[in-house]
Amino acid sequence: MIETVAVATHRHLAEAHPLWALLVPHFEGTMFINYEAATSLITAGGPIDRIFGGTIASSQQMAAGARFSFDFNERMLPNDLKARGVDDAGKLPDYPYRDDALLVWQAIHEWVKGYVGLYYADDTAVAADTELLAWVPQSRARGN
Repeated sequence: MIETVAVATHRHLAEAHPLWALLVPHFEGTMFINYEAATSLITAGGPIDRIFGGTIASSQQMAAGARFSFDFNERMLPNDLKARGVDDAGKLPDYPYRDDALLVWQAIHEWVKGYVGLYYADDTAVAADTELLAWVPQSRARGN
């Protein structure tokens, strides 16, 4: 997942772009790890081929299908909790994962909102950023 965003970032956002500084630290080691996995872990005769019940081709096909159907909005913590029916503290009062994760989610959300707000006054300013206009479709692409 993150490799697509990393490639889009390197292709379309200048190093001086404000989102570059926000995103790039999250890509540390991604390309190396994915390369190593592709050349040793998920190859014919590799560990996944030996451990998983299906063939390596079916395992790769299943992983690709999961990657292409992944929806960031659905998987955002509040949406995911709601979809699983565990978002309501009134109905499920003792759920530490939800309660702790939402604290972290909110802290990150507020920090990122403040950071992005330093550079973009409103949605119109975001929509006018030509680098982001190129970055968004590339970050959603099926292949790079």
